[in-house]
Amino acid sequence: MDSARKLLRRRRTLRQTDASASAARAIRMVLNACAVVFALGAVIQHSLYLRLRPPGRKGAVGPAGTCPQTRPLLPPERRELDVVFERLFRQTSGESEDHRRRVADNLGALVSIAGSPIARDRQSREEAFRGLHGELERRYPLVHEHFQRETIANFSLLYYFPGSDSSLLPILLTAHLDVVPVVASTIDEWRFDPFSGKVEDGYIWGRGAVDDKRSVVAIMEAMELLLESGFREPTRGILLGFGHDEELGGMAGARAISWHLVNVKGITELFLLIDEGTPLVELNTDAAANLAGAGVGPDRRLAEAGRREDEYTTFAMVGTAEKGKMTAAFRIETGGGHVSNPPLHTSVGLMSLLINRIEADPFPAGLSEDNSVLGSIECLAAHLDLSRLSLWERFLASHARRFRSVVAAYLTRRLPDLAHNFRTTTAVTVFRGGVAANVVPRSANATVNFRIAVELSLAQVRNKIIAYAKSFAEEHDLEFTGDDADVEIADLNYDVTSLRATAARASPHQGANAAAPAPRSPSYSGTLRYSARPGSRDPSPVAPPCSDAYRLLAGTIRGVFGRGTVVTPALLPMNTDSWHYLPLTRNAFRFTPVVVRRSELPPGFHDVNEVASVAGLHGAVGFFFQFVRNAAGGGVVPAD
Repeated sequence: MDSARKLLRRRRTLRQTDASASAARAIRMVLNACAVVFALGAVIQHSLYLRLRPPGRKGAVGPAGTCPQTRPLLPPERRELDVVFERLFRQTSGESEDHRRRVADNLGALVSIAGSPIARDRQSREEAFRGLHGELERRYPLVHEHFQRETIANFSLLYYFPGSDSSLLPILLTAHLDVVPVVASTIDEWRFDPFSGKVEDGYIWGRGAVDDKRSVVAIMEAMELLLESGFREPTRGILLGFGHDEELGGMAGARAISWHLVNVKGITELFLLIDEGTPLVELNTDAAANLAGAGVGPDRRLAEAGRREDEYTTFAMVGTAEKGKMTAAFRIETGGGHVSNPPLHTSVGLMSLLINRIEADPFPAGLSEDNSVLGSIECLAAHLDLSRLSLWERFLASHARRFRSVVAAYLTRRLPDLAHNFRTTTAVTVFRGGVAANVVPRSANATVNFRIAVELSLAQVRNKIIAYAKSFAEEHDLEFTGDDADVEIADLNYDVTSLRATAARASPHQGANAAAPAPRSPSYSGTLRYSARPGSRDPSPVAPPCSDAYRLLAGTIRGVFGRGTVVTPALLPMNTDSWHYLPLTRNAFRFTPVVVRRSELPPGFHDVNEVASVAGLHGAVGFFFQFVRNAAGGGVVPAD
């Protein structure tokens, strides 16, 4: 009996020993696996560092060859024109300073004329634009002598200098004469009168100094200077188009110019066009410093890395595409009455709920291969020092095209001020309702503007908004009227099952009751009217960055602003008159040839204290001077 017990104990001990040995072997295997993983990670990190480092730049990390640069392009040698360019735009002299002052004074004169397409008094509007036309004629006599000028749609202008070679397609340089209005309540916030055109401290002040009379003056100054210097007989035709209602969508101005080109002048195709758009910007050569400057946080490591804060690279952001847009107008009408017996929600309250629900469900971020922002990211990664970014950030920068959705999500989260580049934006711009504190309002109105990312279409945005509005109307016992009133929600290809969840998120204070339909009341029924404002449009096609037209533009940029300038495709989030010329060319470039320097005042774009630097304006004149020479050639008439 005792021997049997001893045998059982021995077997139990052996089993425990075997189990302990097995556990030890398993632990050793796990530790060995971890060691292999860590070693492999170190090897991958080192190999990535070596593989991603561009040759010739110690310590930098970025994908080589993803942002090829066009060689600087200089015009065909014309001694008279070369001398003028060197004397006025390359050298610092009394003559150069005099020319700067003349250019600045001319812009100031145009700024002092308040041409707005939304002036309620037609007579004052007509007087303003006629004044602008007269000022241009007075200040640029040679342009008006050698170009054919036509007035289009009463207030827009078209200039044409035919080329000597009819086989070459013409170029179009376009800008707009109109400006956004100045809000009366903000006038006291302006340093100078908004229509003074004051030139002081190296800046031109006033409404339109940046948007967009600066471009008008830069183009006209370049043409006048070329003609003064003997420029004649361009081989390629030159068109100048200045619309008068760009701020309203260009439906009367640029669209009429485009129609006139095709149906009256017989010009059905353009080699390229340049419109207002993205500028040249200075970025720190250290990518981490730019992230810090973009609002991520202070960067205290520049000195530790031996870098200076004034080491910059200039990037010319050429807008090869622009976002689409849709403006939706909503009107809710309900019963009125005295506030002592109100409904659960007045028309103003209902409109607030609808708008809150729309805002609570933003469009998702995305980054398709068609998005010009992808080209911008690749160029930034190729030409900035990425060595102080994290390994994850370097990996994303170097493989942005392969991991587009991850890049969009990461940048949207880390740089929210730049999120508009990756998604369709929603902006509530107008909200009106009610007449008195003790009166239940019978109606409320709201306007919502959407800027449509290239990843979406106008139809997709429209379908989502109509689905929201129709579902809201059903939930609150409102009759849906207006555009697309007969469209069923099921036909909109939008999942409405998430609408209730969105409603709950939009109204968290209502808790579990947020998603429940509002109680019905005889005095609560009414209507919800939806309409899309004129001018809605899809995102524009993308101008190919590998075309001869793009290379001409990029080469001129680097020839004028220096071979160290990096030219990159970019996305313009705003809309321009270029949209109306798209049937005539796929080479539509939205580019303002002005270097935005960190030391300069903010431009006050569509805000108070709009201001343009004299140096930036003068540089733009030099750019157009050289660009026209590169694009159109042209002989020189010897001076008398």
